[in-house]
Amino acid sequence: MSEDAAIDALEDSFQRTPRCAVHADRDARRTPCARCGSYACEVCFERPDETLCRSCRDRVGEVIPWERDEGGTLARYWGTLVHVLPAPYTAFQGIRAGHGVGSAMLFAGLSNLVSYGLPMLVCTPCMIGLLGVVGIDAGPQEREAPMALVLALTACTLLSMPVMIAGIQVVLSLAVGLVYHGAARLAGGEGSLGESLRAALFTNVLAPVSAAAWVLGRIPILGILITLASYGLSLLWQTFALAGHAHGVHRIQDNRAWLVAAVPALATIAAFVGLVLFFVFVVFATLGLEEGFLEGID
Repeated sequence: MSEDAAIDALEDSFQRTPRCAVHADRDARRTPCARCGSYACEVCFERPDETLCRSCRDRVGEVIPWERDEGGTLARYWGTLVHVLPAPYTAFQGIRAGHGVGSAMLFAGLSNLVSYGLPMLVCTPCMIGLLGVVGIDAGPQEREAPMALVLALTACTLLSMPVMIAGIQVVLSLAVGLVYHGAARLAGGEGSLGESLRAALFTNVLAPVSAAAWVLGRIPILGILITLASYGLSLLWQTFALAGHAHGVHRIQDNRAWLVAAVPALATIAAFVGLVLFFVFVVFATLGLEEGFLEGID
């Protein structure tokens, strides 16, 4: 082969579209997999912004949209909702170390802050304004609440409640993650504590749905049923998500993954029932000290 022919052949090899390593009959992307360097087609990459081939994703796990390098905060948050909400079992199978627990805590905090903050901006002024109209009980006589007091209560509530609720939800999610990790380790799980905590924190992707149920829960009588149904469905969704995580990350097989995933939900229900019983006990213990209270019940 002459020198010119060799150069032409070399140029052709550079210009020729590479073939997929898995599907030899399909053209591959010009950019290879960021992890293994092999060429893959659009089917193997699945998404236009994906940088790992299917084989590498199975090995290292899915990069959740919230932790991708491209896109703004709103776009990454919305991408996480669209990716996780419809298919919790599949989505949580590959949630691994990622950017650490701090990134997941930030997601959980922002999700609850926005989801509960916006409806409270609407509902809270109405509730506090009602106090000013109805009046505050000041002993034997009722008087209208001073406008300054109403405005002060409104401002304090609007500023503090969404932040407080977001913080409480993050702490509760960390507690769920600890319970889940303990159950996973007892079942022989391989994942780390950080991976378990991240999985629990990313279940706060449900916050917008829960906030909508919170608003509907203000409806008299019917709101109680909506709240209870939403609470039960949220725990069921959480169980599906953690079951996928237990199977894909902790490598727990068969029905044990579902048993591990159900432990946090059962612990949450038990804690809720315990708090209700404790509250009832305190109420009866306090009111029972009043003379004639028990006789009035009889």
